[in-house]
This record gives sequence, C-alpha cells and structure tokens, in this order.
Amino acid sequence: MEHLIALASTPMTVLASAFIAMNLLAFAQFGIDKARAVRGDWRIAESTLLMTAFFGGYLGAKAGQARFRHKTRKQPFARHLNHVGLAGMVVIAVLTVPTSREAVFEVAGTFLSLIGNETAQTAQRPPRVLRM
Repeated sequence: MEHLIALASTPMTVLASAFIAMNLLAFAQFGIDKARAVRGDWRIAESTLLMTAFFGGYLGAKAGQARFRHKTRKQPFARHLNHVGLAGMVVIAVLTVPTSREAVFEVAGTFLSLIGNETAQTAQRPPRVLRM
C-alpha cells in the first residue's frame, strides 16, 4: 500500500493524471457544446474550448470534434484548434523534458543574436540620400 501512495505522489503521475483529466474535460466540452447547439441553447465559448485544448486537452478536443462532428466545418476554429494544440504541446515539452528546454533556449538565443546582428548592421549603415 505504501508503494501505491508513493507512486501516486510522484510528479509524473500527477502530470499524467492532469493530462488525462484535461483530455476528458475537453472531450466532454465538445459533446456538451454539440448538444447545446442542436437544442439552440447557450453555448460554450470557443475561447474556453481552445484554452482547455492548450492546457493539455488537445487530444480530447480532437477526439470530441471527430466523435460529435462538431466544429469541423468552421475552418478558422479548426485551424486555431490545431495551432493551440501545437503550442500547448511545445510548452508541455519545454516544461517536462530538460533536453527540449535546452534546445528551445538555444534556438531562441540564435534567433535573438541574428536579430541583434541585423539591427546592429542596420544602425551602422549610412542613411540613403535620394537625389532627383
């Protein structure tokens, strides 16, 4: 019994439980929103659906979208859902996988140094004089 308690309190178990809960919540939200749409009732805001997908519920959102055939024709929403899901996955990877965190910092550092060099070169150029 002590081993189960110790396992339940590990960070990875907590993260996995949160991930499962967010996906179940996202799936349920799509089902509830579809039922409300059919009845003409007050709907769940798209921002709420997208936020749930961002915070780990992307797979549940996509499963709910497919299962309930909900918000599949609204291309701006479908595209936003994919972008939010990708961004959420990157954030989760950066927070949980140390090597991904290092890679993101390296890419960001390279990008910032390129921008810095470009800005410095632009500042050193003499201004162009237009002659007529």
